[in-house]
Amino acid sequence: MSPLAKGSVPYRQNACARAGLKIILPFFLGMIVNMQNDFHEASLRAIES
Repeated sequence: MSPLAKGSVPYRQNACARAGLKIILPFFLGMIVNMQNDFHEASLRAIES
């Protein structure tokens, strides 16, 4: 096995992981932002009432 072939497998796995993160991260961040917005609105309502 050449070092190049050995090194290309983890690299490919890293590329897959990065592609997955690019998909998952915006979704995850959007979820967090939505949760914070809901919480913010709920706390504003609680303050107003």
